[in-house]
Amino acid sequence: AYRVIVLPSARYIPLETLEHVLALAGSGAMVVSFGDWPSDVAGLHDLEPRRARFRNAIAGVQFGPAGSDGMREADIGRGRILRGDDLGRLLVRAGVRRERLVDHGLQFARRVDAAGRVYFLSNPGAQAIDAWIPIGSTAPAVQVFDPMSGRSGNARVRPTADGREVYLQLPPGGSL
Repeated sequence: AYRVIVLPSARYIPLETLEHVLALAGSGAMVVSFGDWPSDVAGLHDLEPRRARFRNAIAGVQFGPAGSDGMREADIGRGRILRGDDLGRLLVRAGVRRERLVDHGLQFARRVDAAGRVYFLSNPGAQAIDAWIPIGSTAPAVQVFDPMSGRSGNARVRPTADGREVYLQLPPGGSL
C-alpha cells in the first residue's frame, strides 16, 4: 500500500501503465502527475487501436481549472489525480510528509513492514555526516545496521517538537 503514486512528466506512456494508474486512482489511490500529462502511447505496435484505447482512457480524466498554486485536480472513482509543476507542493497537497533528512544531503528509501518503519539511508555527498538527523518517525528506539561492516545496534534518539532525531555518523558513500 502506497500513499501516493507519482507519474513523472512524459509525452509517451505505455498504454498498460496508464490504464493501471487510472484503475488504481479509481480504486482510491492518490496520483500525482508531475509536469506534462502524457499525450500519446509509447511504441508503434498496433498503434491506432492502442491510441483509441488511450483517448478513451484519458477522456474520463477531467481536470478542473488551475488553482492559485497552479495545480489542477481530477476525481477518478474513489481517488484523484493532482497535476502541476511543483513536486514539493503536489506532495504536500497529497498529504505526504516531507522527510527533512534530505536537507542534510542524505538520500533515502522508506517502507513499513512487520518490524515497523524501515529506512535505507545513503550519503552520496563528499562530506561525512556526524550530526543529529531528523527522521519522520515517532519511534522511541531506532536500530541501525551497516550493510558494509555487518555491525548493528541501537542508535541515539532524542525527541523534537515535531518527531525524532537520530544521531548518525555516515562517511561519504556510506549507507545504513
